[in-house]
Amino acid sequence: MPFRILVRALIAFAGSIPVTAAFALSETSRESGDPNTEPLSLKQEMVRDRYRRLQDRIFRLREELSEAEPKSAARLERALERAGELGLADSLERMIQMLRDPSALPDAVDAQAEWLSDAQKLLSILLEQDSQNEERKKEINQLEDYKKQLEQILQQEQGLRENSGQASAAARMLRQLEQAIRRMSGMVERQAALNQQSKQSSGESGNKSQDAKSSRSSPEQLQKKQEDLSREAKEFAEELKQLGDTRPDDAREPKAMQQARDKVAEASESTKSGGESMSKASSEMGKQGSQQSAKSEQPSGQNAQQAGQSEKKSPPEMQPSEQNQQQAEQNQQEAEKSLRDALEKLEEAKKELEEKSRSDKSAEQQRSTAKQTRSLSDQMKKDGGQQGSEGQEGEKGESGKPSKSPSSGGQKKKSSAPQQLDKAEEHMEDAAEELEKEKPEDATRPQDRAIEELEKVQQELEEVLMQLRKEEREEVLRDLEGRFREMLSKQKVVNDGTVALSQLDRHDLKRADQLQFAEWASKQRAIAEQASTCVHILDEEGTTIAFPHIVQQLAQDMGTVADRLADFNAATLTQSIEQEIVDTLEQMLDALKKLQQENQQQSAGGGGGGGGGPKDNQPLLPTSAELKLLRSSQKRVNTRTTAMESARQSGAESEASIGTGLRQAASRQKECGEIAKRMRERQGQP
Repeated sequence: MPFRILVRALIAFAGSIPVTAAFALSETSRESGDPNTEPLSLKQEMVRDRYRRLQDRIFRLREELSEAEPKSAARLERALERAGELGLADSLERMIQMLRDPSALPDAVDAQAEWLSDAQKLLSILLEQDSQNEERKKEINQLEDYKKQLEQILQQEQGLRENSGQASAAARMLRQLEQAIRRMSGMVERQAALNQQSKQSSGESGNKSQDAKSSRSSPEQLQKKQEDLSREAKEFAEELKQLGDTRPDDAREPKAMQQARDKVAEASESTKSGGESMSKASSEMGKQGSQQSAKSEQPSGQNAQQAGQSEKKSPPEMQPSEQNQQQAEQNQQEAEKSLRDALEKLEEAKKELEEKSRSDKSAEQQRSTAKQTRSLSDQMKKDGGQQGSEGQEGEKGESGKPSKSPSSGGQKKKSSAPQQLDKAEEHMEDAAEELEKEKPEDATRPQDRAIEELEKVQQELEEVLMQLRKEEREEVLRDLEGRFREMLSKQKVVNDGTVALSQLDRHDLKRADQLQFAEWASKQRAIAEQASTCVHILDEEGTTIAFPHIVQQLAQDMGTVADRLADFNAATLTQSIEQEIVDTLEQMLDALKKLQQENQQQSAGGGGGGGGGPKDNQPLLPTSAELKLLRSSQKRVNTRTTAMESARQSGAESEASIGTGLRQAASRQKECGEIAKRMRERQGQP
């Protein structure tokens, strides 16, 4: 039997106490003689008997919960102990004796007032769970605020770490570009020198003196230098290509880095083109060297004569060696131009990165994030200290024993989050110092450590929130189970009463019969109000879709039954709706009971941690349970429609009543479709 039923019983019981006192005083003031106080003492005896039954219910419930819910059983034990210390049962016996003596009525009034004050102390123990629920909600809201602040700090630190990484990558690439520019400049100079040597070699080709030959490189030497430079240019083009194609894992690479890489890629193509032009020039230079070697050999005899005749027949425009020389020089010029274009692209890429590699503003931002981290740590230390003080001084039962924390079931575990935040702040300060020194590479390591500490705090907050929400869900489930069980018990009584009323002739009711109909209608409306309270609880909980709608339908059906009973209608259709109410309550109780058993099994098996534990956003009821409730609701629509048609054919109901019932069934059918649609959307299905 849930606590809330006990609490409501105690409140209702305590409310009857002042009635006897007020009546006694009015009797005393109204009559001059000795009033007959025997009825007052009889009423007080009834109160005493009700209190005894309440005590017995508390005792039995304590025994039942001793294993399944030891914390709840302990609270009931404290309530029984406190009731004995206050002597509530003995006080009721004394008040009975006082009410039997007319002269003691004023004392009885004072005794009743004192008893009510003592009963309130007993009630406060039974309401302790409500106080813990409020504390839990307060703690959840506080943790949510911490989590929100922490997520903001973590995002800022991750952004700073990303900026440092980008600045570090930019600085690293900038150094690579500076090396590439120096290397490319050297290649341009060497190619320009080769071009100049080739021209000089061409201009001095007619000088046969030994001094002239010794002052310049031979065609074979020039060809070798050009070939070596061509090979180097092609290799360098591949290196630049790799530098331009290497992308970081982070897709959010800054625009400056992207543009720099594009420039490097263009430089790679230009370098490759220059290498190919060098290769062609080397080939032409090789042909030229072969021509000159053949020409330098002195022919004799007939061969000389033939050679002279052949020379006379050659066209006067240009010799083959001259054509090779001209083509080689042209290729060399193209190669030099390509290398200079590549150098220009590299210098442009360097310019793009120079601004990005600076991190002067990042240091200021890093210190601001460190300040926010320190502020959150101070807030958590302050709130934690207050909570600890409350746990030691404020959370005590009436017996003087400290109560247990709702979130821990015992000694509340001290959080390590403030200390981890302090460590994160220290790492942030270290990173800020490195950023001030324009060393983003050295700032990344303390930033990584700061992020690691922040993520530890985040994980701890999520675990505590998960546990608190789990306890909150379990408390809501227990509360709903108690409410539904109480409604079911009362509904069965109403159903039995309706069966008895159905035996009466509706058109020939006596005054007493009409009063019975009115009484059962009133009881049915009271149950409907309890169902409406459950709807409010589910709406506030807010994680289920079908459940609150089904309970709302239940309340509507209860209201329909109450209206029909108030209209002296206890016919078959009324009883059919009442049976649907009982079936729905039993089904919901079964779903809640199974879910609580599953939660207990998870807790016993350590399911709270790891991937198999409850999620932070776990709904009160799983989708499978809600689908079963929705299916049952659809079946009730079908049953109601069939019952309406049967009533129409038999003439048991008026056309107006049948029309009202069918409109209600149509509305409920539409509601079932809307619920199904919302559940499908929540599952991410089209």
